[in-house]
Parts: sequence; structure tokens; C-alpha cells
Amino acid sequence: MRTFGEAAAKHGLPVPKYAFDGLYLNLTIYRDAKAAVSGLKANVLIKLNDDEKKSWEYLATKTSVTRKEFEGHMGFDARKAQRHIKRFVELGLLRKVGASSSTEYEVHKT
Repeated sequence: MRTFGEAAAKHGLPVPKYAFDGLYLNLTIYRDAKAAVSGLKANVLIKLNDDEKKSWEYLATKTSVTRKEFEGHMGFDARKAQRHIKRFVELGLLRKVGASSSTEYEVHKT
């Protein structure tokens, strides 16, 4: 399983999604970043604007990210980056871990 995640990171692809369905383990391997956006649940997808969808394409390639990393990669100012992160936390796509300068956000695939 670790190999799938390492291969995705090596090629800049979204991290595979694992889910249990009764007795079965479902594994979703994305071919590109846009697939991670289209793979979101419909009730979440309709709540995202175009900027947030682009942001999710990047975040889906990570297991965790800091606001500073996100801000730098996306070219956002600190306030816009924080707004996007807050929105993703509200939607259950990110989970805040830590506090203050050591805050990271775990990426959840839903």
C-alpha cells in the first residue's frame, strides 16, 4: 500500500483513496489531479468555486500541508490561503493538527 502512495508522490499525482465497504477494501488510484476533484462527493463538489477546485487538485497530492506551503505553491496571499483552508476544514476535506506555528492540515479524501 505504501508503494502506491510513494508512486503517486513521485509522479505528482493525488494520493490514492482507501475506503472500506463492508468486507471489501476499495482503492481509488487517480490518473491526474483533475480526477481528484471529480472524485469528490457531489454535495461537496457543488460547494466549491473554481479557485477552490484548483486548490484541491494540489492538496489531493499531499497527505498533509502547512498554510505556508499551500500559500507558496498556489501563489495566494496569506488571507486567501487561510480562507481556502478554512473552507476545506468546514467541508471535512482537511483536518487541523497542532496549533500556532506548528499547525498542519491533514488531507482527507472523501
